[in-house]
Amino acid sequence: MKKILEQVKNRDFDVVRVILLSQSFAFNLDIQAFKKIKDEKEKEQAFRGLVYQYRLPKSFILNYTKNQSLNIDDLETQLCVHEVYDSASDGERNVIDQEGIYIKFDPDKTDRFYKSVIKRLRSSYEFFRASEKDIRRFTKEGGRSPYLFNADKKAHQKRKQHGSNFEEDVSIYLACEKAFTEINDIMDVSIGTSSSEIDKEDAASFVKNAIDFAAEKLKIPSQRAKDIYYEVCNRYHLPTITKNPPLPSFLGKLVNS
Repeated sequence: MKKILEQVKNRDFDVVRVILLSQSFAFNLDIQAFKKIKDEKEKEQAFRGLVYQYRLPKSFILNYTKNQSLNIDDLETQLCVHEVYDSASDGERNVIDQEGIYIKFDPDKTDRFYKSVIKRLRSSYEFFRASEKDIRRFTKEGGRSPYLFNADKKAHQKRKQHGSNFEEDVSIYLACEKAFTEINDIMDVSIGTSSSEIDKEDAASFVKNAIDFAAEKLKIPSQRAKDIYYEVCNRYHLPTITKNPPLPSFLGKLVNS
């Protein structure tokens, strides 16, 4: 747990989310289930489902599926990169559906070129968010393009603030996730298959027992452990065992039951 707390310290939201996601019992069940699929068409469909469900770049899902571990030093870059290939041959379009501005990378272009592109994009973004007064001033002073609006200014650096209880909240989340694995090992529950007999009542009981177990270890009230666990899940859009979205594969047909 100490290692994870060091990894999330002073990190941006998206990086914290993925680090915590790697510790998620439900997420890793889905990864395990995906790795067991043999049929290529079924595997491709399941892969797209993982990308959509967890809102992660394809390259990251592939890397994590292969290694089931995170390279923290590369994580920020991996989360920013969305690789798009021409898939017209199979009659499908490869579309990035995440909001944002994307830059096509050319390995023959210099770092200086891309720094210039990023500065101009940032300037245009600030131009369209600026007040009418600032836009008139810019135009009056000879400004001809939104790409040159505030182009000489440095990017604003956001402070990495997580709140005073960040470390405590993450510690409780990690303790609960660890308890899920420990309780699961004790119960020897069959996981990773859609044929599991676990029903909603069993799943709810499983979660309650695990959180109670974690709370006892942490020496805090069970309700407090439960509240903080779900608060962290909601804050970082993390999966839970009994709540959609997303629902782990091992619970089978619970969504429509």
